[in-house]
Amino acid sequence: MGEIITGTPGSLTYLHPAVQDAWKVVWVVIAAGLGVVLAWAGITMILNEHLGGRGSGWRELVSRLLIAVVGASTSLWWASFIIDLADRISAFVAVSLEVSPNDLLRGPLNLFLDGILTGTTGVGIALAVLYLIYGFFALYVVGQFIIRLALIDLLLVMGPAALGLWVLPGTAGWGRYWLRMFLVTVFQQAVQLVSLSLAFSFLNEIARPEPGQPVSDFLWQLLLSIAFLYLTTRVPSMLGTTGVFDAWFRTITYATNMLAHLPAALGVAGRLAMAVRMGGGAAGPTATFLPSAMSLMAGQGQSALPGLSPLALPPASSPPALPPRSMNE
Repeated sequence: MGEIITGTPGSLTYLHPAVQDAWKVVWVVIAAGLGVVLAWAGITMILNEHLGGRGSGWRELVSRLLIAVVGASTSLWWASFIIDLADRISAFVAVSLEVSPNDLLRGPLNLFLDGILTGTTGVGIALAVLYLIYGFFALYVVGQFIIRLALIDLLLVMGPAALGLWVLPGTAGWGRYWLRMFLVTVFQQAVQLVSLSLAFSFLNEIARPEPGQPVSDFLWQLLLSIAFLYLTTRVPSMLGTTGVFDAWFRTITYATNMLAHLPAALGVAGRLAMAVRMGGGAAGPTATFLPSAMSLMAGQGQSALPGLSPLALPPASSPPALPPRSMNE
């Protein structure tokens, strides 16, 4: 676990047998489909010439083809140099700033004992709550580092496909997107380690209280530590990869919201089912479902859908009287 937080180990990325086997499969598929891509490029050039459009010439096509073939066939080789460089930078930052994975869940007991002995029970409770928040963000950071490593492996495997699309001007954007995401994902760890070092520095000050120091000062130090830890989680979004690292958290949030609205949805379903049972007369449930549901909701004074006003049915009126057909009537 320590290698994942403070570096990018090659044994879990480009040197892993599963990553190498998957890369070979993708490269074979791209090499086999390169003829189809060239045929499509040729047809596009012919159509552009006959329709008077502006397209890329054969010289540009040949240069793009060379870049795509060389880049795709050697992507695992030159990507390993970039990963090793990022690993050296992250290791240097971690050693220089004394970043250790053990500091993620540091919880000094003497801080709580000091708060209890001085009689500041409220400060002790506030510190406990803040440490729970700190622990949540610490787990979030660990999850980001694990997802980052998995994303690097996936980008390595899909490297031949992304660089193979460089051969066409219309699909070259995918290659640029892959290259940008790969570089940002590999080098973002160094920025996160700098932010973690600041969070650990304030947390270490809390772990070593000075004699006579007010306990309330620990609250501000812990808040600053949580702030730097939160910024560590936001580094991927600052660098433009928020969709990858925050999607799982948004999924959890969406599931929580769905569970919160489940009782209201069950209540609506129960009212509709009662309306169906009450409307099952001679005309059948299909013909009487809507009037029965409307009358039921009007009688209860509420709507089946939240946010809508209660349905009120207009009073039934008697048909107008017909005029007499003669003076004797």
